[in-house]
Amino acid sequence: MTTRRRAPASVRYGGADDRVLRLALLEEWGWRCYWRGEPLTVSTSQIDHIIPRTVTPARLADLIVRHHLPAGFDLHEPANLGPICASCNNDKSDGDYLEAPVVHAKLVDATRHAPAVVRRVKAHKTAVTVGRALIDAATADLTGPKVRDEFLECAPAVVQTLALLDEDRADFFVYRGLVLYLSGDIMRSSFNLDARGRARYAWVEEICGRAWPGLIEDGMRQMVAHAEASLEWAIRNKCGDTAGVVSSSTDSLTALMDIADIRRDGSV
Repeated sequence: MTTRRRAPASVRYGGADDRVLRLALLEEWGWRCYWRGEPLTVSTSQIDHIIPRTVTPARLADLIVRHHLPAGFDLHEPANLGPICASCNNDKSDGDYLEAPVVHAKLVDATRHAPAVVRRVKAHKTAVTVGRALIDAATADLTGPKVRDEFLECAPAVVQTLALLDEDRADFFVYRGLVLYLSGDIMRSSFNLDARGRARYAWVEEICGRAWPGLIEDGMRQMVAHAEASLEWAIRNKCGDTAGVVSSSTDSLTALMDIADIRRDGSV
């Protein structure tokens, strides 16, 4: 008699414990809102469908072609999910961005993250005793003062135990918010820094003798000027020197920045 091994159940939104799925998404997306990059906690995060679950079958079929998605694309699997803040979730639901390049980019990111999200969910779900207790602690709602005080009292012991077992895994992220002033507009940005990031953040300010907002403002001005010049050249190259070029503006600009590897040699 031939027996067939049943394929493992897929990881999907709407399962028995979306709390574990939300934690896995947060871990894999760096504890940030996937839409605008704002820092998130478990209690401030929601699970968002990049392509909404309310999309019609006909519209989904069109989007599968447009975004080069697999034929059996499942709206409820991690390749279409991301952690999001309530504000972005509300804003996103008000408009149809589904053909915008930013949506395609988010789908590419979600597809890249999906295998790791699945592994994390399955690892969390098979955890027993201590593992389940740690998951409960990580996903606890800390808005209540009593629960928050209990967490603050007990968590340092867990972190110290982790450091004694493997100090490299006891790292954590901190967030540094920045307010930038560009051409009369106010832009808000933030850094997501681990231990190396915190060191590099301080080194760059020390070496340059300036705070990060000023450094980024200078770079952004150069980038915007370069982009405007390149766009005007492209328009005139396509339409001729007589083409009328007018200014435009946007309410949102997303930029990802990575601090390249920095090593210090003494005071240098």
